[in-house]
Amino acid sequence: MARFTGTTTQRGLGTEHVADKKRLMAALREGEPCWRCGKPMYSWQKLDRDHVIDRVLGGTHGPAVLAHASCNRAAGAKLRNQMKPMAIAAAGRDTVCRICGKPYHYAARMCEVCGLHYHPNGASQRTCGRACGVEMRKRSRIAQGWIPKAQRPKPPRKPGPVESGEREPVGGWPLAEIAYYTCRYCGKPGVTWANKRRGGGRREVCDARACQLARLKANNLRIRRGMTREQADAAMADAVASTAREEGANSRQARDW
Repeated sequence: MARFTGTTTQRGLGTEHVADKKRLMAALREGEPCWRCGKPMYSWQKLDRDHVIDRVLGGTHGPAVLAHASCNRAAGAKLRNQMKPMAIAAAGRDTVCRICGKPYHYAARMCEVCGLHYHPNGASQRTCGRACGVEMRKRSRIAQGWIPKAQRPKPPRKPGPVESGEREPVGGWPLAEIAYYTCRYCGKPGVTWANKRRGGGRREVCDARACQLARLKANNLRIRRGMTREQADAAMADAVASTAREEGANSRQARDW
């Protein structure tokens, strides 16, 4: 297989890799053991930041450590060969695995998440199934700085009720005030909005049908007969009161029968 060619960034050896190598070379102590082979490292040797995980395992950020360039390349080649699914030339489609008892065409490998024995279907398959693949992507995102929702810091709780025991309503107290009135015709008390934008502050007649009809008749008396407002309201109040007395008498008579 031909070697991949491209820019340093495309090969995983971009600006971040160079910056890490400079930092590690500045902090190197002469004779410090290699992260791969354990032999001493010196500044005059050919050293490199270990980038096996960065380039072979799909771009996941690995440990920022120094290693011999030869050890680094050997480990990368070995890991790549282990991950590459090798087609077995002598094995047909009906060849059965001795471990899992299933037919296979590619060499078996171990799942990187659960360690289960499986046979891959392609070169990019690293897990035994969909669930492990999701977990692998989640681990890669966590390594890049992503925080799961369950581990994110929760916002501070809202302060509780006041010490006196009074509890504020869920939606807060109403912004509009209420006003009380007495009906001009029946004399019953009522409640309305004090805010004039909502039609409050000017209401003087209740919602009863008789009172609403009396209001219309009072306006008719003022316009057509030239009565004042007080005279028309007094006449309609007497009419509403007489109507209420008649209805009460009829109801008592109905009960007596």
